[in-house]
Amino acid sequence: MGYAYNLYHEPLTPYVASFIGQGYFIRGQLSSPESVQTELGELRGNRAYTWPVGGAVDVLLRPDDIVYAPDSALKARIVGKSFQGASTLYRLQMPTGAQLESIFPSHVDHQIGAEVGIRVAAEHLVLFQAAGSTAEQIPVVELQHRSLTPSAPVGARLAREGVMPADIIID
Repeated sequence: MGYAYNLYHEPLTPYVASFIGQGYFIRGQLSSPESVQTELGELRGNRAYTWPVGGAVDVLLRPDDIVYAPDSALKARIVGKSFQGASTLYRLQMPTGAQLESIFPSHVDHQIGAEVGIRVAAEHLVLFQAAGSTAEQIPVVELQHRSLTPSAPVGARLAREGVMPADIIID
């Protein structure tokens, strides 16, 4: 696998996750080494974490991890959308106020304010231990939402600070 692929799918820190692609963090509780309980239900991944079961974690969810599922009991309200040709990027809000993004096929055209069924399809579950400081490390776009900004604004900030992605060393 390539360097960019690994940075996107296996970021070692919330900071790295924040400038490689889009995504959002939701809070969860580790229920086993391979699973976490969240407001989206129990999520299982393809890796095991060695942290204490029951501990708080932040779950990284990217737009391709949330899929349209019209018959799902899990619902979210559309609060934003961006047509992208073959797909539409939707910003979704959960009943708790947490926001996520999802990519739907463009032939599925929902209006802002509509409620849609979704499911999580995140085989590469990425978690970070939540010790109260994780949210402070993530650039905040909107009040009360721990969200990652798109890579361009963060990349521009890093460039102003003299840090380029090639300067970051991952062991």
